[in-house]
Amino acid sequence: MRQGEIWVANHLVGILEEGEDGYTFTYSDKYLKSKNPLPVSLTLPLQTESYKSETLFPFF
Repeated sequence: MRQGEIWVANHLVGILEEGEDGYTFTYSDKYLKSKNPLPVSLTLPLQTESYKSETLFPFF
């Protein structure tokens, strides 16, 4: 499994992982609890649950 940090404006927003079944993006709990967090994309609204996809999310 490979993974990478997603940063926006010097803030760690979440983790993107690539596994055998596809991709997972998870927002950081710290980011979700920060003042005025913004989603990285309109297709990836803020949520605590991970996003899963067989293909890489178009935003990335």
